[in-house]
This record gives sequence, C-alpha cells and structure tokens, in this order.
Amino acid sequence: MSELVLGGNLIAVQDQAGWRIQDTESGASVPWDQPCAPRLIEHTVLPEDFRDEGSLTRRDAALSLIVERLFSSESRHCGMGLETLSEAANEILTPHINGSSEAIPVSRMILGSGTDNIDAFRAEVSTLQKTGRTIGINRAIESRDAHWAKPGDIVPIFNNDTEDVLKSRDDIQKVDLRPGSQEAGYYYNSHQLLHYALYEPEKLEPLVEWLREPDGEARKVVKVYLLDREMQLVLLHLAERAGLDHLHIEANSSEIERHWNNKEWLYPKASDVVDIGSEKDYEDVLSAEGRESRIYRELGVEMPRMPGYLIERDDSDYEQFRQEVRISIELFDSRYGIKNIASKRVRSSDGANIGFHAIGKYIKNGVVDEEQLDELAIKLWEEGQSLVLEPMVSYRTKKVGGRRGISIPIFEQ
Repeated sequence: MSELVLGGNLIAVQDQAGWRIQDTESGASVPWDQPCAPRLIEHTVLPEDFRDEGSLTRRDAALSLIVERLFSSESRHCGMGLETLSEAANEILTPHINGSSEAIPVSRMILGSGTDNIDAFRAEVSTLQKTGRTIGINRAIESRDAHWAKPGDIVPIFNNDTEDVLKSRDDIQKVDLRPGSQEAGYYYNSHQLLHYALYEPEKLEPLVEWLREPDGEARKVVKVYLLDREMQLVLLHLAERAGLDHLHIEANSSEIERHWNNKEWLYPKASDVVDIGSEKDYEDVLSAEGRESRIYRELGVEMPRMPGYLIERDDSDYEQFRQEVRISIELFDSRYGIKNIASKRVRSSDGANIGFHAIGKYIKNGVVDEEQLDELAIKLWEEGQSLVLEPMVSYRTKKVGGRRGISIPIFEQ
C-alpha cells in the first residue's frame, strides 16, 4: 500500500481498489475518481517525511531540487537557483506576438496543463471531500486546449479525453505521453513532463526533435495554459536539449504571470478606503475605492467592478489580518448594505475554494460580534494566503431581441 502526504491532515492512500483521500484525524476517506494519480512531483523528489518549514514550502523545496538535477555543470543554466528561474525564462522564452504587420506562418506545440498557481489540485481534493466527486480541472484544460490544434501542430496526449478530442485529426502530430500505469502518473501534466525529464528523458525526444527540426518558413511556437515555474523548467529543459537560444511561446511572460495572474489587483484593502466620505453616493464611493486598487495605482486603469476588499496574508501578522477582515465586514454592512459575501484566495481557479459568509452572523445593528469575528478571521487565516472578499451574486438573464443574452449580477440578500 502506498501513501502520499497531501498537507494538513490529508493523505492519499493506494490499495488494490485504487487511490482514496483519507483524513488522518477522523479516519474518513473517499475514493479518488480521477484517472490520473493524486500525486505531485514533490512526492517523488522529496523524502516522505518532508514537511513545510516556515517559508520553505514542499513545492519550493521540490522545484529547487529539480533545478539542480536538470541543469548540471555542463548546462548553460548551471548555478541557476529557483530565485533566478524567472530571469532565465525571460531570457530564453520569447512571447510570440500575434497580429504583427508581417504574417509569420506558425506551427505549434500545445502543452495544456493545470497549475498549482490556481490551487487546482487542492480544489479537486476539497471538492471531492464535500461532494464525493472531483472537477477534473487539469484534464479539462488539456482536452480543451487540444481543440486549438491546427494542421501541422503537435499535441502531446496525457489523458484519454484528449485522445478522443483528436481521434479524427490526421493532420496533426500526436505524441502519447500517458504514463504506463496510474501509479506512475501525476495530477498535473507539467509534473508528468518534469518526471520524464528527470527519470525517462527518452519519452520527451519526439518533442525535442520537433523543436529542433526546421519547418520551412514556419516559426515553432509552444502554446501553454499558464507559464508557471514548473512549465518554465520544462520549456528551458526542452530548449536546451534542442540546442535553441530562444524558444517562442504563446503565453504571457513569466513576469506578467507572477505579478498579475491573481486577484490581488482587483480590490483595495479596506483600511485604505475606510475614510472615504459617507456623504458620497454609491457610484462615487465605489469609484473612489477602485482608485486605491493596484490596477489603478500601477496602470491607471479604472474598471467597472463590484464592491470588494483585499485581505493581505503574506506580510501581515494575525492581528493586522483580523483587523482587515473586521473593517471589510463593517464596510460591506454600513456602506453597501450587502448581506452575503464570498471569500476567495487570490490565487485560485474559477469557482474553487470559495467560502460563503452571511454578514448578519458577524455584525448586528452595526455592532461587531467579536467572538464570531474571531471564528471567521481564524478560518480565513488558515487558508494560508491572501484573499479577496466580495459580494455573493446571482445572475439574471435578460432577453434582447427575443433572445437570452445579457447576464445581470444581482446581490444576494
């Protein structure tokens, strides 16, 4: 029987019936219903007893080891650390710009993979615990991206859904990268690729050969879902094996991914907008709050949005964090009359890891219930990262020309 530590009280256990997710405190378990294994690359490269230690997470420790193993003394990236990975990626990985004045023929490699940057795996486990079923985020991303394939493209296949999507496509090159067994598989395709790079490099040779061989005047471009650190390592490894100084990618740069691919830029901190005058009308208050958001302060962009607040976790102590939660609750109640809110991690996939909270539980007649507030703040603190709080909404559709086409958000009361 195999066991994988997933964090918290959760482990993945494999027996003759397959994998299941088990709570070590309660003993409760639920079958893992995905065709892939509930395994991450850190389960392979780190000792079984490794635990998060302060700011050193399992993910960071694993990626640091992978950098050392992939890029030896003969590599151009020898000596690169995890902290300089983004710099190396910016040097080698060049975004392909569509719509230029000179039409450049392109053939693409389509590498669809979920990412830990949006907590996809944790969302799967959480959903499984709550509902008994997973979402299949990684599988859906891969098979969806395969639909973008054009004649002459190359598409690695990691799951049966993608094979079904491409079944009738004889005009593209398909590379079967499915693991030989579930036990040899990983949740994320990027982790599967890193496994091959480390332990079965011959599996990646078709991808390396495709990158190496010229295709007439066509530019070789790798299209990825998101350029996270795992995918940066994969692409740097492939580029080096193919002898390329630069690799064109269809993705945002690593700097954009790191800085903007989250929800932090949407909302201001409540403490930064608490003194906005109450005499202003609703729209003026909302606009004034928006001008304290990062997207306005850094880019000057004022965008339509609902009320909402950023609760920073990374650089704050618990008391500061609790105070931000408190002010946010008070502003939702007094400034907007909102009754129900949602908490969302700033780095999370759509619809995943959402908490639902009734304002009336924490504040009554304008007075905060400190005991209930403590319960909420502790629960949010234990999420382990910054969050945003925003209203719960329902979407009503409106007919236009006899057809349903416009969704209108309505605050849930």
